[in-house]
Amino acid sequence: MNSFENSTSFTWKKIPTIKNLFLIAFLFLYGSLTMQAQNCNCTQHITGIDQGNYTVIAGQVLCIDSGAVEYGNVTMNGGILCINGSFKGGLTSNSSIGGSFIKVNAGGVIAGISNFSIASSSVIIEDQGVFNVFGDLSLMGSGSYLTNNGVINVQGVLKLNQGAVLLNNRIINYSTLEMNGGTLNGDGKMNVIAN
Repeated sequence: MNSFENSTSFTWKKIPTIKNLFLIAFLFLYGSLTMQAQNCNCTQHITGIDQGNYTVIAGQVLCIDSGAVEYGNVTMNGGILCINGSFKGGLTSNSSIGGSFIKVNAGGVIAGISNFSIASSSVIIEDQGVFNVFGDLSLMGSGSYLTNNGVINVQGVLKLNQGAVLLNNRIINYSTLEMNGGTLNGDGKMNVIAN
């Protein structure tokens, strides 16, 4: 036997099998898709500290990048707001237009919203995303969806109106819950907090 065959750092048994190659390919593909979901195919980026006001319309994707902080106002008239950093400004969803989509990715934070209504729009809070509302959070009716895989804190009233759907898979802290014909699903925790 030669020294190559006796080496403990390499053996022929360590050559990847087809099963291992499939696993590596899957992990690479999953990582690529995860990164694509994080960046949301942005058409406009906020990269630093910003105080500008934005209106997002159908076909546009406004992204608050990781490490960025937005203090201005964002009006949703369709389109997508993708939050990887911090949003501390005003947020308005135009219910007469609808079709807006807000996504808070892992590490993203919405903080400082006084009151917010979701009307004919969808909001997704991803794992480790945070949505803080210092007033009321209202799901206004049919076509209004909120999926929580992170943490939502509502210091006011959490309102679920007729036709609205809230899917809670993680944690929602609220002071008052009003079920006005809306639907609450999921196995996440619902915690009442003091006002």
